[in-house]
Amino acid sequence: MSEHHFKHVDFENPSFLFVLEDMVKNLIGGKLFYNSYFKTFSLKGNEKVLDFGCGGGTGAKCLLTFLNEDGHLTCVDASH
Repeated sequence: MSEHHFKHVDFENPSFLFVLEDMVKNLIGGKLFYNSYFKTFSLKGNEKVLDFGCGGGTGAKCLLTFLNEDGHLTCVDASH
């Protein structure tokens, strides 16, 4: 039986490249990736959505544009 090794990632003290990647995702991620992905959900706008593992919130910011005043978005992430 093989051993499994998990890489430890320090989300509390991210590296420069991790921060840079998050910034780039915030700038262009919504328009290039998330928008087309969320369109496949056929949301009506009044849904209650749970974003588990939201990270920096790039996807959540884009998802909010698909919800109206009757919708609700809850984001949960283990890191600060």
